[in-house]
Amino acid sequence: MGVLIVLYIPLPIWLQVTLAFAVGQIIFFFSGTSVAPMISAVALPVLIQTKSYVYIVSAFGLTVIVVFCSLLLEKGHVRTKNEGQKAYMPWKECVANFIFRTLIVLPVAYLCTHFDMRIKFCIAPPLLVAFTELTTNRASPPAKRPIATIVLFLLCSFLGSACRYILTIKCGLPLTLAALISMIGVVILMKGILKLVFPPAAAMCILAMLIPEEIILYYPLEVTAGITFLTVSAVLWRRILFREKKSDKENKEKEKEKEKENKNEIDKIVEVVIDDKNKDKEDVEEIEKDEIIALKEKNNSLEMNQIVVAGEKDKDIVEHEH
Repeated sequence: MGVLIVLYIPLPIWLQVTLAFAVGQIIFFFSGTSVAPMISAVALPVLIQTKSYVYIVSAFGLTVIVVFCSLLLEKGHVRTKNEGQKAYMPWKECVANFIFRTLIVLPVAYLCTHFDMRIKFCIAPPLLVAFTELTTNRASPPAKRPIATIVLFLLCSFLGSACRYILTIKCGLPLTLAALISMIGVVILMKGILKLVFPPAAAMCILAMLIPEEIILYYPLEVTAGITFLTVSAVLWRRILFREKKSDKENKEKEKEKEKENKNEIDKIVEVVIDDKNKDKEDVEEIEKDEIIALKEKNNSLEMNQIVVAGEKDKDIVEHEH
């Protein structure tokens, strides 16, 4: 889609970037997946004004290779199988997020491409992916750690640009080696130091291998400026959006508490009724017990009387014989 926008939609680059971002969001939503990097695949050829179909073939081929390698790792039990599950987002929330993100990116794209193309990487596609994930995922760890997120992007972009500048530009070593060393540094940074894994930041490191040499030194500053603005915007938006959800949640909790109180009152009434029944039952049992005891005593007294009478008869018989 990105290449097609460049080829067939003759608009200023800032409008093309905004359009590509909007199209990427729509595709992302209807895909029913959580693969937000597809937005970068749409926006990148627009930002760098790629008109070659080689980009499409390369992107498709690399995606196939990644999927194939993932399947091999699952077959070899190196990684657990990821059961595909369709991502769900309410329509209202999706539309609100779409409008907000597009309105934020529009003026930024204008500022970053209209006056000086050397600062266009302030709106680099991986930053758009990060912005999308920060405003979409409710449980996003990067959104909960905005300062760490900004630092992560700064350091990843610095690693990429430093490795390319020192190893490739100054020492003449292969670009592949610079990319490999920088990515090792990114893994250590995410897993070991900051304890924050955010793939778009790693993409900023790789993007440093593709940008023009004349902007390699201030590339980290562009990335930092872009991610700072987008992260702050995302945090403020989350507070507005999720505050409404929080109030709805609080109302639901109050209703649940009220239902619980009503249920407790009903349980108490039921307990009182059961206690009364048990008490009545105990009284009946006690009365029956007293009656049984009285009957037993009456039977005992009758037996004693019979014994006394029998004894007197025996005595009279003995006296009569004498």
